[in-house]
Formats: sequence, C-alpha cells, structure tokens
Amino acid sequence: MPAESTSRYPTLRRTRTALRVLAPIVSTTALLTGLTMFARVAPRLVSLTFGVQERMILGAVGLGYLIGAPIVAFVCFFLLRAGADLIDLWIDQQIAAEKTADLVERQLVPGILRMCQLLEKSQESSAAQTLTKPAAEPTAAEARQQAIDAVVEAIRREWWDQARRLAAAFAERYPDAPDAKELASRVETAYARKVQLLREQLDQAEKAGDAEGLLNARDRLSAYLNGTQLHQVDRRVAHWMATLLRAALVQGKAREVVGLAERVADSFGDTTPEGGQVRSSLPTLRRSAGLCPDCGQPYDVSLARCLACEAKRAAKKPAPATMRKK
Repeated sequence: MPAESTSRYPTLRRTRTALRVLAPIVSTTALLTGLTMFARVAPRLVSLTFGVQERMILGAVGLGYLIGAPIVAFVCFFLLRAGADLIDLWIDQQIAAEKTADLVERQLVPGILRMCQLLEKSQESSAAQTLTKPAAEPTAAEARQQAIDAVVEAIRREWWDQARRLAAAFAERYPDAPDAKELASRVETAYARKVQLLREQLDQAEKAGDAEGLLNARDRLSAYLNGTQLHQVDRRVAHWMATLLRAALVQGKAREVVGLAERVADSFGDTTPEGGQVRSSLPTLRRSAGLCPDCGQPYDVSLARCLACEAKRAAKKPAPATMRKK
C-alpha cells in the first residue's frame, strides 16, 4: 500500500502498474503456448506413420511442453509481481525517509531550539538573581567589589541590559569611586566589540558564499542593531540571498534552496523590496522543487496545490448569495 495518496515518482508507479498487468498476461500466454505445442505433438503420438522410438521422443517432447508450460507461467507470474512489489516497497521507503527528514527539520529541531532558549532564559534569570542578591553583611569594600564583579559577569554572559543597569546602579551608589565611569564605558566597549565581531562574521560568510552563515549572522545582529543600521544590513543580506536564489532557480537547483527562500521570506518579506520579491516568487520556487506552492509539502505536481491546501481554500471561500440569504 503506498505511503501517501499523492502521486510521487510517476515513472516508477507506471512501471509497477504495467508489471502487475503484464504478470497474468505473460503467464497465461506461456501456458497457452505450451498447451498449443502439446496439442500439435499429441496427434503424432497415436499416428501409425511414426515408429516406436520416434513416438517415444515425441512423447518426451510433449510431456516437456505439458509440464514445462505451467512451470514457466508460474515463474513469470511471480517474477513480474515481485518486481512490481519491489518498486512499490522502494517508493514507500523513499517517501518515509523524506517524511522523517521533514519531521526532524520542521518540528524536532525547532522544538529543541525553543527548549534550549527557555533553559538559557531560566538560567539567566537565576544567575541574575544570584548576582544582584546582596551578601549577608559585607563590608563596604566587599560590597563594591561584588557590584563590579556582577557587571563583569553580565558582560561575559552578554547580558547587556543587565550590565548597563548594574553599571548605572554602581555609579549611583558609589559616585566618587574611580570605577563608576569606567564600568559604563567598559560595558559599551564590550558591546561595540561584539557588534563588530558579528559584522566581521557577516562579511566572512558573504565572501565564502555561506548562505546559512550569512542568515545566522544577520539574525544575531538583529538583537544588537535597530533602525537604519538594521535596515541597511537587511537590504544587504536580502539582495545577496535574492541573487543566490535566482541563480539556483536558473541552474535547476530549486529543491536545494527552497528552505533558504522560505527563511528569507519570513525574515525580510515585510522589510525589504528584495525580501518581498522572494516572498512573491516563493510559490513558483516551491512548485519547481516539486512541492506544494502554499505549504511547501510534497504533492502531486499535476495539481495546482496539495489536497490539504485545496481543502483549506475551499473552506475559506464565502458562501453563495442564495445560501447567505437563507
């Protein structure tokens, strides 16, 4: 039984159907051929014009036809059916492998990432509480050093908002301390160094032609930049990605880059003209890759979209005027 109702691998499916249709035809033809050959030999067995030795030879030949024909018919029938079943089994295995890979890529990996993010946030909150919690009764020097260490630890963990608040609280509590202004500048210097590092990673990914690295670097930069700076980075990355996607589509590599196109459409579709172009061309790209233009799942390419998306569209269509009046 096929793994899914949509038609995949049409040539193999037609071959499988042809083998199943040919199996009884070939076996019946072999059986009838054997019986016909035996019928031609049978009259000679009782004819007096042939000697005893000749009739014995003809009898052996006729017996070979009579026994061999069913055996050949049986073998042909089951060989052809086995070939059809093997093709069906291979198609089911391929579809199952694709579904497993799609499940891991679209559901398992994002779920693990979300779990990791929640775990990191919980660890950050607990660590922040530990950093900001005052000691039992520290001396003035110990309290000041603890406040400085809290700022340093927040910088190390890249908790920039937390580091700024702690630096501001330190400057307010110890205005005459030599570290009051230094801590704030230290936070901003570390912040600027981190932004510069991410920009360098963006440049390196662009030079190396690493599309995934480029998008990852942009996503990390989006947490640091805003306004015009972020828009400039988005325009640059979206333009580069749009050029890559057009070249891949011309080269017939749509299936290899359809995931990147979906990511570009989600990230830049509403913010850049290039991202909007990618979003508008995403259905065509999916269809070129043999995927449903609406949901991106494998489907019967002879249809406009998969059956599930077609059902959703039909459900969203407004009722006829006569039905609304009733």
